[in-house]
Amino acid sequence: MRGSRAHWLALLLLVGACAAPPPKPGTTPLSREQSLAAAQRNGFQLTGRVAVKYDEKNFSGGVRWEHNGSSDDIWILAPLGSGVARIVQDANGITLTTNEQKTYRAHNAESLTLEVLGWSLPLSGLQYWVLGIAAPRSTAQEQRDSQQRLAHLNQDSWEIAYLRYKPEQESGMPARIMLSRGDLQINLIIDDWMISPLEQ
Repeated sequence: MRGSRAHWLALLLLVGACAAPPPKPGTTPLSREQSLAAAQRNGFQLTGRVAVKYDEKNFSGGVRWEHNGSSDDIWILAPLGSGVARIVQDANGITLTTNEQKTYRAHNAESLTLEVLGWSLPLSGLQYWVLGIAAPRSTAQEQRDSQQRLAHLNQDSWEIAYLRYKPEQESGMPARIMLSRGDLQINLIIDDWMISPLEQ
């Protein structure tokens, strides 16, 4: 496992600050209120970039995430769009598959990513935090900006800073989020959101 981790880091360091392929454009732009309601009901897709710092190490890469109800499909992508890692959460649990087609399993994403990647991905909270809301299962401390959007959130020992939002005419959803816990820092830049509008 340790040797595999070293190979992982070598691959991820080559990724660079690449953007994932954009999703198909939506038909009508949604406001933040509409986007948030639709994302909570129907799920979402996003593409962007992620940079991680931990234990004096760092790497960056593209990311593509599809969330639908209790299921998640997350790709960490190399420069030409090939998969470096795929994380899948569904009713059967969590799996992480490497580009070498090695698959690891666990009951939660934090322990799985810590074991394989060397850092924890807080997927259970991130599915809410990425929308600009607190997770409903635990207490949270919130700070809001002048437009009543989350500016800073403390929850489940994580600190989440909202550094930028999309313009209101482009969904108004978060565009840059910084998560930190201890010496771990995850910087997520969201280039594109794809959210299906609620049926009228």
